[in-house]
Amino acid sequence: MTTIWPSFGQNPQHTGLSPYTSIGSSPSVRWTYTITPVTYPYPSIGSDGTIYLGSGDTYLYALNPNGTFKWRSKTTSSINSCPLVVGTSVYVTSSDGYLYSFDTTAGTLLYKSAQLSPNTYSSPSVNGSNIYFGVGTLTTNGNIIKYSPSTGTTVSLPSGVQLSRGVISSPAFSSDGSMMYFGCLDGILYAVTLSTGSILWQVQTGNVIETSPSVGSDGTVYIGSSDSSLYAINGINGSLKWVFQTENSIYGSTSIGSDGTIYFASGTKLYALTDNRTSYAIKWSYTFSIYSDSTPSIGADGVVYFSCPDGYTYAFNGTNGALLWKLYTGASILSAPAIGSDGTLYVTNNTETLSAITGISGIPQSPAICFVKGTLIETNRGLIPIEDITNNDSVLIGGKIQNTTIVDEFSTSKVIHVVYFESDTSLPYNRPIRIKKDTFGLNTPSTDLYLSPLHAIKIGNELVQVHNLVNKDTITEDFSSKKVCYYHIFTGAHEMLYANNLLCETLAFDPMTGNPL
Repeated sequence: MTTIWPSFGQNPQHTGLSPYTSIGSSPSVRWTYTITPVTYPYPSIGSDGTIYLGSGDTYLYALNPNGTFKWRSKTTSSINSCPLVVGTSVYVTSSDGYLYSFDTTAGTLLYKSAQLSPNTYSSPSVNGSNIYFGVGTLTTNGNIIKYSPSTGTTVSLPSGVQLSRGVISSPAFSSDGSMMYFGCLDGILYAVTLSTGSILWQVQTGNVIETSPSVGSDGTVYIGSSDSSLYAINGINGSLKWVFQTENSIYGSTSIGSDGTIYFASGTKLYALTDNRTSYAIKWSYTFSIYSDSTPSIGADGVVYFSCPDGYTYAFNGTNGALLWKLYTGASILSAPAIGSDGTLYVTNNTETLSAITGISGIPQSPAICFVKGTLIETNRGLIPIEDITNNDSVLIGGKIQNTTIVDEFSTSKVIHVVYFESDTSLPYNRPIRIKKDTFGLNTPSTDLYLSPLHAIKIGNELVQVHNLVNKDTITEDFSSKKVCYYHIFTGAHEMLYANNLLCETLAFDPMTGNPL
């Protein structure tokens, strides 16, 4: 049975490319699980869908696909690595230099190594039947450790060489398994021939390397350095193909799409590059409001997922960089999303919360209850554009909905989530409806209000969908743009909030199940 997301970077080449199609255009948080504290927020997924995550409390956690606790197993120190799932075993390294293997069914300890180093921060990788990981820090010597489960033995690589600094990079491998590549805190990318254990070639960069390499289908090795450069290197002979200079250091690793596009982050930007053999071309880039050290993940359909310290997980069209949606899950996110076999994304943030993000079945491309970007929502902070609302906000409520009848009730409700996505307005059910200012009285709405066609507003004490109110005068279809940015708000109940001073409904279905509230 295929392991779904078994390791850092998904596979031995660290491409970050999932064999599974990702979620649709209507994301929501299915469940969350809090682990205190998460120190290395990169989850992995076993063949049965079990999610594995290491923690600063010295435990390795296993969670069922529905978010319930399965087991936890103790190590001797914090776990600063992404777990590696191989068959019925899951491997982790602890920060005090031990390698552990646990049974995936019950978490039973299968193996604990001797202390291999005072410090270990590298995520283990598998190549063939052997496990590989780095040891050491910026101020200590380092190596790659090879562990053979069949014999229980460990060997240091490169053979007969003590590196001057440690290795926190997770090693990657050529597609035929004959070569190993890893970055070192001495600023060098090393290539080791595994049949001999010797260094085949090495490439010096201008600063320390904290990232892990990824290997393209043609054997090119890509790695970012703290010298603000991304290197493309011939994996066979170590010759430099090209260098892409960014404005900031690169601390997140690269991912590679099925078409060979290279994705990585530097500073506030996510880049997509095309490798033209001896040169590169910028395919697209996206600028965030904050620096990010995260690593992208890629669905089998080419959608690129990126979790950011601004608290959002983003989905991009891998071909043209169009933002498909973004979802706020709270607090800073530093992990690369792990992609499940059903397309669920698993991300962690620095409040020690693991979130499962999923699509909602049965919902059309433009969900029924959506506001257009720029809509002003009445909140506990005052009037806030909908795109700036987070789940730290509460919205003012002017009524509760029972069937299609509105019961007056004035209160506040906490926002559970706000989802963003784009829709094509050439499709009638995606095309916004404009309600002109003062249509229902002075300042009602206070400015022109744009809603999705199936969105309902308050008329008397009844809910009426706005497409039924189109009159070619004050309420009209909006043909001004080919694309529209939609948002929806979920509060946990079907309620009426104030949008541009007009009472409009909140999301009318449960995003956990897709069932009506």
